[in-house]
Amino acid sequence: MIICAEMKFRNLIFAGAVGGLSKDFEIGDFCSPELNISAVYANRYLQERLSNFHPFETIYPDTTYTKKVIELARTCGYNLKTAKVFCTDSIAMEYSHLNQIKETGAELIEMETGTFHTLAPLFEVPYIALLAVSDNSATGVPLLGRVGEAQDKYHYTRSVIIPDMIFRIAESK
Repeated sequence: MIICAEMKFRNLIFAGAVGGLSKDFEIGDFCSPELNISAVYANRYLQERLSNFHPFETIYPDTTYTKKVIELARTCGYNLKTAKVFCTDSIAMEYSHLNQIKETGAELIEMETGTFHTLAPLFEVPYIALLAVSDNSATGVPLLGRVGEAQDKYHYTRSVIIPDMIFRIAESK
């Protein structure tokens, strides 16, 4: 973090994978959080006081910049969807609480964007998270053992769309 404080950034981009919790998302869909429901307990250490931590806090991304990137994606022929993302720090325990997690209204689930959206404003530059849907518990498509069209679509989003968008964002003003 100290090294990052000395560097100058024009924007921040997080790239990753996300699991689906809704039938509205297919494997390989290109997404960005419209909000994060944070159950990431590491975030408590980012507060001035530990007692200020609020589990399931809603953390919002840079919505103005997200809209700009959605428009950029559209001009490139990509459909960048937004969704409510549940952020957990326990991939092992999330499955035993999946119904409760879905009750929060979350449509997607992953582990990092809640913390990314908490830290990114400190850099005082535009920021966005770009995610590829890797699996979906609502449709029964697992993370491991995917084959065929679903696997191809996920790899295309991960290896073509997201890198292309990173370059296009970097080139845009």
